[in-house]
Amino acid sequence: MDMHQTTPETSALRLRLIKRFAGSTVTAVVCLVTLMPVSAAPKDDSTPLLRAEKSLRDFGGKAKDTASDITSYALSLIGVDYRFGGNTPDQGLDCSGLIRYVFQQATGLSLPRSAREQSRVGESVGKDNLQPGDLVFFNTRRFQFSHVGLYIGDNRFIHAPSRGGAVQVVSLDNAYWQKAFNGARRIVGSIPDISALVSTANAAVPKLSASFSAPSVVPSAEALAPTPLAADAASKF
Repeated sequence: MDMHQTTPETSALRLRLIKRFAGSTVTAVVCLVTLMPVSAAPKDDSTPLLRAEKSLRDFGGKAKDTASDITSYALSLIGVDYRFGGNTPDQGLDCSGLIRYVFQQATGLSLPRSAREQSRVGESVGKDNLQPGDLVFFNTRRFQFSHVGLYIGDNRFIHAPSRGGAVQVVSLDNAYWQKAFNGARRIVGSIPDISALVSTANAAVPKLSASFSAPSVVPSAEALAPTPLAADAASKF
């Protein structure tokens, strides 16, 4: 039997070998997955990994266009009355309601309802690295992330301010907003670069394989007879 081929029989045999020398079924299963031959993987673009990589690259290429759609849609709502708890322009909008409505309409993405919940979405962004479409958060009610706006570029953001006000654009250079600033989050374009993840995963495979030492003496058939637990685990591969 060619041990370099991946078949149900060779997988079961590998599991029995590793089970005997690794000490536990859990360790054996981990080793078995680690030692699966890399050459057995398909090399065409039909693999799930390659399809995912292509999808993420397409997403990255569209991120700037999506950010532009978001900011443009938000700017179209300037003048809409503020209303606490409001979810649509007809009702009126509060700060987080504005953000949620804009993302729903421009991207189809449904964000959490409150500013505090929205502050947990996406990835953290430094104030010096803000890009249009980022969310900016402020402490306006004596607790963090109590207010949210949408950064539109040129150190400005759009938000629904408070009762009696309306959706408007203001500057981050304003002393009040500088002091109240809590941080920013990036939702558009926040998916990590898959090429870096793939490179890291590929680099890890030889290390894990090299760290496993195969037995120098092949055990007898009797010694390889699977225990009930190992046989049950092997039957699932």
